Amino acid sequence: MSNRAPFGRVSPLPLARFSGLVREAEAVGLALEVSRLPEALGELRRVEARLTARLYSQPAPPPGNAADRLLTAEETADRLSISTDTVYRNAAAYPFTVRQGRALRFSSQGVDAYIRSRQGNPAQEQSKQRLAEINQAEATARASNSVDPPRQKSKKRGPPWTRFHNARHLDSLSLRLYS
Repeated sequence: MSNRAPFGRVSPLPLARFSGLVREAEAVGLALEVSRLPEALGELRRVEARLTARLYSQPAPPPGNAADRLLTAEETADRLSISTDTVYRNAAAYPFTVRQGRALRFSSQGVDAYIRSRQGNPAQEQSKQRLAEINQAEATARASNSVDPPRQKSKKRGPPWTRFHNARHLDSLSLRLYS
């Protein structure tokens, strides 16, 4: 028979037994000689340390113990501030996508975690800052140079094969002239 109650809660029977043992240990501790108290306190600390280690070795429950809610594509798009088409297009790449038959749903907690992972991304912020600096520099350059400088004319050379053709033609002319 398991000590677990439904939904992962520990049934009250082991807890009541533990409380009874603690009360009994307290009564025995009060009857101990004063010279034996450090040893008894050491035993209590050992039990406390083992229980604390067990407590923190378990996976943490979800925040707020709230059940995960599945969102539609429209709700997900609103939360991510993107279009519904983008949500559908990138659904396979999102880690929070849940398929229910043909329907696509999205985990509410997964969307929240995705948003948290994207906030404060230093590389993204640096690129945004650099882009803003470039735009500002271009705006300043346009304001200071209201008239565009004249464009330099480039030599029109034509395709590269015409140069070789012209050179061969000149060679054949020079051969006829000097022969």
